[in-house]
Amino acid sequence: MSFEFDFHGPNAGYILELYERYRQSPEAVDAATRSFFAQWIPPNGAAEVEAISGIDTQKIVGAVGYAQAIRQFGHVQAQLDPLGTQPPGDPELIPEAHGITEDDLRQLPASLVGGPIAQVAGNALEAITMLRGVYTASIGYDNDHIRVPEERQWLREAAESRRFRFSQDKEKNTSLLERLTQMEVFELFLQKTFPTKYRFSVEGLDMMVPMLDEFITAAVGININTIAIGMAHRGRLNVLAHIM
Repeated sequence: MSFEFDFHGPNAGYILELYERYRQSPEAVDAATRSFFAQWIPPNGAAEVEAISGIDTQKIVGAVGYAQAIRQFGHVQAQLDPLGTQPPGDPELIPEAHGITEDDLRQLPASLVGGPIAQVAGNALEAITMLRGVYTASIGYDNDHIRVPEERQWLREAAESRRFRFSQDKEKNTSLLERLTQMEVFELFLQKTFPTKYRFSVEGLDMMVPMLDEFITAAVGININTIAIGMAHRGRLNVLAHIM
């Protein structure tokens, strides 16, 4: 059973509190709870439970709730405007809203935050800092509306592990910008030269040509000699000009 997946928000702190009671005196919890804890593996094993023993349960609840709030509302604090407009943010995205401080987080294990980040962070504060780097930086992830838990968890794991993030290599990023600029200039040329002609521009589908570049490069790498492209109208002229 996955701690981060099955228990989040205040539920996580409550489960840890019950587990601590169970460890001290199994009879202090009901039979169903005893049966559950007899098979349950706490986050990162018993060592983590020892680490949080004696810590105010509300701090544990606050840390888990704070991490969950970042996953839910981080996108409203992400800096998405290239002109630098201040994002609206959310009151839940500050630790004080959950009754904790950075010093409290520093004393707590990273496992309370959960996800791939918890495996590489030294404590909850480091994990929270890395989590904010995922959800409140320059990309917004809004997937809390997805009702299928497995799908939602897959998307969060993909985001937090940075599995699909673009390379931070400056040369590659510059090359991508140049490619996008070529496409935009071509669209402006068509609009100015043939203002009355009916066509489907690439606007709204700008990444199609760079994606085709990557696809073709990968195909060549595995010795594929022929590629057939069957596509709709939008962006067709740009593909003809820059791919064919």
